[in-house]
Amino acid sequence: QMALDKALPFYEDIPRMERETRELLIEALLRFARLAQGINIVLRPHPSENHLFYVRLAARLREEAARCRIALPIREYFWDVLSTTDILVQRTCITGYEAWHRGLPTLELRMNPKEWYASEDHAIACDVVTTAEEFGSRLRHYLAGARVPPEQDAVRPSLLGRQFGPLDGRAIERA
Repeated sequence: QMALDKALPFYEDIPRMERETRELLIEALLRFARLAQGINIVLRPHPSENHLFYVRLAARLREEAARCRIALPIREYFWDVLSTTDILVQRTCITGYEAWHRGLPTLELRMNPKEWYASEDHAIACDVVTTAEEFGSRLRHYLAGARVPPEQDAVRPSLLGRQFGPLDGRAIERA
């Protein structure tokens, strides 16, 4: 489940690959944000991550994409942030499960071909983007009001059920 078998052969390269992946994300986000107007970009880091990366990214976005509003809610619970979200952008994150449950469009970032971990569940229940062009195109698509494709909508309940059991409000009875 954790894909350690994929990571162990090159664990020394993981920090370098992570930096490369982040640089690709920054490039794609800046390219989109420079052209966008009047949108809110919310950067919500994982609580265990070093937040300095996100503080610097938010400052750079404010400087280079002045027509967008940038927020960096570090202490808010993810579901509070997600409840005001139109599109989730993620990298195989469990936040995606909550977004699926809410019916949100979800972009799965796979811009670095050397990325060591990627969930196949996320690939079939999200829009996978591999380039800055795809990233901008999918964001514009959903910001224009497009809905989650029916094939993604159809597969999400079974993936959620496999991960969490039946979503019937009776989990406490099974504990």
